[in-house]
Parts: sequence; structure tokens; C-alpha cells
Amino acid sequence: MSADEWNALSGVLRALGRTAAQHLLFSQALAAQLGIGSTDLECLLLLRDLGPATAGQLAEVLGLTTGAITGVVDRLVAAGFVVRDSDPADRRRVIVRPVPERAQQVDEALAPLLVSLARSLAGYSTANLDLVLDFQARARQSLEAETARLRSEQSGASAVLSASLGEVSAGSLEFTNGVSGVAVVAGDFVGELYRARFEGVPPTLRVQGGSIGVRYRRMGPFEWGGTRHSGVLELNASIPWSITLHGGASAASVDARGLQLRELRVDGGASKFDVWLPRPTGSVCVCLEGGLNRIQIERPAGVPLQLQVQGGANRLEFDEQRFGAVGGDVRLASPGWEIAEDRYLVEVRGGASRLTVQESQEVPVRD
Repeated sequence: MSADEWNALSGVLRALGRTAAQHLLFSQALAAQLGIGSTDLECLLLLRDLGPATAGQLAEVLGLTTGAITGVVDRLVAAGFVVRDSDPADRRRVIVRPVPERAQQVDEALAPLLVSLARSLAGYSTANLDLVLDFQARARQSLEAETARLRSEQSGASAVLSASLGEVSAGSLEFTNGVSGVAVVAGDFVGELYRARFEGVPPTLRVQGGSIGVRYRRMGPFEWGGTRHSGVLELNASIPWSITLHGGASAASVDARGLQLRELRVDGGASKFDVWLPRPTGSVCVCLEGGLNRIQIERPAGVPLQLQVQGGANRLEFDEQRFGAVGGDVRLASPGWEIAEDRYLVEVRGGASRLTVQESQEVPVRD
């Protein structure tokens, strides 16, 4: 390959990246116009391509956890874009079906972009457009092959990722599109903002100041479930932290003992999610929403805590109290919570099953 050809291909690759980034921004703006989230819009467009599908099928293609896709479908149902129906082929199975009138609304929102493209590409013949589609398919295949190669090279040993602490005085950790099989813990080191080690499919970490953004790439229907993706992310214990998990959490944990925790938020649902809280400074909020299953929250002995559950709960345990099925909104508080300066407020929205909130009588030693 000549130098000119090499430079031309490099330019094409950079242009593809810019186009993909702009498409993401457009999708976010369009989703906001429709009054839904960008992941919700992605699910809608997938349903338009696939037709009616189960939540599991949607989760596999979008690379979301079970809890996350439940939250997405719940929001789309509430907004009137989809409905849940029984599968005619198997009445025991539930499928997600787009509402035709609302699907037309999405098409109408996309129409101005198609008109703009028609003007911009007016000089292109059908044969030209077919060539563009062929190019896009070939480029995607090359990207998929090289992604697989890089992941294969990384599978032998998981590298340790880190960033310098510098002058950072407070940190924030945000998983942007779900987390599975990852433990967040307090780190025993100095001079670094964080340390992380991942196995299997690694996420992308972006650091700006004290903010850490973690995002997993979207994976295909046969890729996510069969791939081991786990890891440990350690946070510098010398600064306070805010932790947010968007898109749901599955088989994950946050062990904040040893950290200064300002807040913990999880949206998009959670399943098999464990939380160990440190002693609080001031009033600290732990907010979980989107449907919960098998959640355990422990706090140090003697720390006051109030639990608010919206949407009902099944098999709820709060300290020494155990409840079966509880409908509506629930509010429970430990003695002295109202007058305590250092305390926790745990808010659960969207209902919960097998939720345990308790005191820890001793601090276990972590290997």
C-alpha cells in the first residue's frame, strides 16, 4: 500500500469516528425531544428492526443486564411507546411490542434528518448508495475482527489501570450503561485516584479531574452472556466519593468501608447487589430505583438509618424486623434517626424483592 493510500484510509477511519460520535449526539437530542432516554430510544429502534421481542432478547442485543432492560421497558410502557403481551406461540412468555401510533411518532421525528440527507446526497445514484452500504459493512467487519483480536491478546492477563491523584480533593465514579460482576472497594494506596483490573470484556475508562466514567461497549446477542466480564475497581480512600451506577447492576458490589461516601445512586434496577456502608458524615443518601431483587445493605453498628420503599416490597428485612409482602409505600427508621447529624437515608423506588438492610456487628477482614 502506498503512503497516499495509507493516509486516505486513515482519514476515512477518523471520519467514521466523527460520524459515529455525531450520531450519538443526535440520538441523545432526539430521545430528549421524545421525552425518553437515549437507551430507551435505542431499544425502540431495535424493536422496529426485530419486531416484537422478549426482554431477554433485547437485553442480549443491547448488552444490558436483566435489571437494566426491565427499567428500560418499564419506562417505555409508562410513556406509551410499547406494551407487554403474551407470546402467541408460548403463553408463558412475555414479549415487548411497539405501539404503532407511537412508532409513527418516532418515524416522524426522524423524517427531518432523512430530508436533510436527501438534500446532501442528491448527487448520489442508487448504485453510489449501494457502494456506501457495502463500504460500511466491510468497515464494520474489519472493526469487529480487530476488536476480537485485541480482546484475545488481553485475555491472557488483565492489566492494572490507574490514574494519578494529583490535586484532586473529591472523586466521583459513574458507570454509564450498567455493571455486572464488578466489585468497587476502598484502595490501600497513595498517590493514585484509582486502580482497576478487569477480566474478559474490559470497559472504557475516562478520567477528567476526579471524575471516573466507566462504559462497557455494546455486545452482540451471543457474546454478552457467554463472556466472563468481572473486575475490581479500587478508589483512593483519602478523598470523599460519590458513586453512580446507571443502567442497572447485576452480581456486583460496593464495599465502601474505608471510604468517605457522599452518596450512592443506582438506576435501571439491580439484582444480586451487595452494599457495605462506612460511617457517614452528615446525611448521606443511598438511592436505588428501577426494580430490585436480592439486595443486601449493611451499615456499621449504631448508625441511624431510614428506609423508604416506593412501589411495595416482598420479603423485606430491616434490622430485627421481617416482613412478607408489603404494598404501597413503606417507611422504616432506626431509633434516633430524626435527631442524628450523621445518618443514612435509603430510598428504594420501583419495588423490591428480598431486600435486606441491617447493621453489621463486626467488620469482616477482606482478603
